[in-house]
Amino acid sequence: MILKLLNSKLKPNLLALPSIQCLSVKVDYQPDPSLSKRENRKKYWILHQEKMMEKWREIRNDDPQLLAKWEFRKELRQLGREGKWEQILEKVGAAKEAGFPPMDIGVFQKAILGLSKCNRYVEAREILGQMKGRGFQPTPKVYNAVIAASVSSLDWSKASQEFRNMVNWSVKPNLETFNLLVRVMALTGNWHKALLYSREMQQKNYIKPNLHHFNLLMLGFGLNGRHKRARRLFDDVIRRKFVVGLKEFNTLLYALGRNMQSANALKYFQKMKGQELEPDVFSFLSVAAVCELNNDSQTAKQILSEMSEKGIEPKDFKRAIMRRNLEPVDIRAMSMVPLAYGIMERYDEMIQCLDELANDGFELNSAVFEMALNQAGKSGDPIAIAERVRRSMEKYGIQPVPFEKYS
Repeated sequence: MILKLLNSKLKPNLLALPSIQCLSVKVDYQPDPSLSKRENRKKYWILHQEKMMEKWREIRNDDPQLLAKWEFRKELRQLGREGKWEQILEKVGAAKEAGFPPMDIGVFQKAILGLSKCNRYVEAREILGQMKGRGFQPTPKVYNAVIAASVSSLDWSKASQEFRNMVNWSVKPNLETFNLLVRVMALTGNWHKALLYSREMQQKNYIKPNLHHFNLLMLGFGLNGRHKRARRLFDDVIRRKFVVGLKEFNTLLYALGRNMQSANALKYFQKMKGQELEPDVFSFLSVAAVCELNNDSQTAKQILSEMSEKGIEPKDFKRAIMRRNLEPVDIRAMSMVPLAYGIMERYDEMIQCLDELANDGFELNSAVFEMALNQAGKSGDPIAIAERVRRSMEKYGIQPVPFEKYS
């Protein structure tokens, strides 16, 4: 049993040394009577892996060719993290011409993973084709990287195509594969396809979903007007004994807010605080926005006042998204920030926020400016604020709206 566990866990680490098929190490370990048999096996496995990697480093450092191969793959990985996909292709092309480092499975994998981090689907798929042409069998990790690159472009057909190619090549999909597929289906409005992939994962591949999988399904329901399904799924996750956290509550609150369900949003907002979860900027803005859009300005102001007492500013929303890779990041989600400033009667910051969104690459639309004009109509000087909003609209090519509607 222990050997089976070790073989399955250590194979990925040995890909960096393809010439070494097996490393023999000795581990002096005495079982701890206070631990269970399973815990002792886990502790033994950790020690064995440490010894294995220690010996692996010694062999690598003593062989200049192995060290050069390892440095090359490390460089490809770093270029991927920095988004320098052109240099990855240049390095791989130079290695092909020079014949060193040899184009083995490790080099192909690092190149594909690096291109995936740069969201270069076409280039990653091309390298994958070259990898197959050399006779190397792709791994689930490689196919997941290609699917992830297609997901970044929000092209669900490409993701679905790569999944079918994966199955045709007898590569078994894993939980990460299906999570990527569910994510792209959720973000592109294909919530029914997301459900089909979820069922295929559980019924045909016998893979248990994790909390992130359910969170992606809730997001898909919320983005596509299925707020009742989102609530039922959230309650079902709790019944399954999952420990829901702030991320899951925020997804549900956003789904409810997106569908104008202010009463349910307030209900789950209070439930979240009852579980001693501290709301963050995403929680506050989601609930305040739906209350304001349902003409409950008093409740929206109370929620944002509570947010300010905790030292949280609406502009922290952007940093939270960049830091935690939250979904979604479309203009409808980002418009909650200027709306919050409008509710708080901080109109200078509201207009400034609109300019910042445009500078960040978001395409401002008439709905965003209509929301700003609504807030201007509630100010002490609606004509002056509305005039500033209208100038901003003209700046970004949005058709102006008459003053009389908002003054």
